[in-house]
Amino acid sequence: MTQIQQIKHRQSMDYWKQVILAQQQSGLKAREYCRQQDIKYNAFYYWLRKIREEIVEGSLRTHRAAASFFFL
Repeated sequence: MTQIQQIKHRQSMDYWKQVILAQQQSGLKAREYCRQQDIKYNAFYYWLRKIREEIVEGSLRTHRAAASFFFL
């Protein structure tokens, strides 16, 4: 991925994190929130999956770094 693509991806991730947090805070189910906000339901779940994957990958990197520290 080029640097520009990485920047665009990061911006999209940040935007969708805000959307997902707003949905959670609204108390509405995702489908209803998307309908009210005129957001494509499939796009909402695509980015939710991507954000979850990012969290898991970050967690794994942290655990690997900690493990390598203890086994030096």
